[in-house]
Amino acid sequence: MDEMTTLERKRQKLLSNIAKIDSMRKGSLCEQYVNVKHKDGQTVKKGPYRILTLTGENGKTKTKSIPLEDIPFFEAEVSKHKEYRKLTEEYAQVCEQISAVRYSDGTCDPEERGKKN
Repeated sequence: MDEMTTLERKRQKLLSNIAKIDSMRKGSLCEQYVNVKHKDGQTVKKGPYRILTLTGENGKTKTKSIPLEDIPFFEAEVSKHKEYRKLTEEYAQVCEQISAVRYSDGTCDPEERGKKN
């Protein structure tokens, strides 16, 4: 099997794996503790509470409290987003390799190489 065929198969496998991701969620699940001051002046740490943190469109960090019973769902969703990011990075690398092979073996369109006939 030649290099181009191997790369094309790898690209198709990556696209297939990306298509299998049916839902995902950006962010990270974190534990949060809250310091509570009692009437007698004593401060106690309460928690941990699970929160989802993510960076909003304006660059500010947003947090969302996650109920205990929903943690497995959010863990899976965040995990799928991490997998998506990994797969798309691999996809970009394979596409760059395909481009390099096409350029080096002359199978790309002459206009793609900057040569106009």
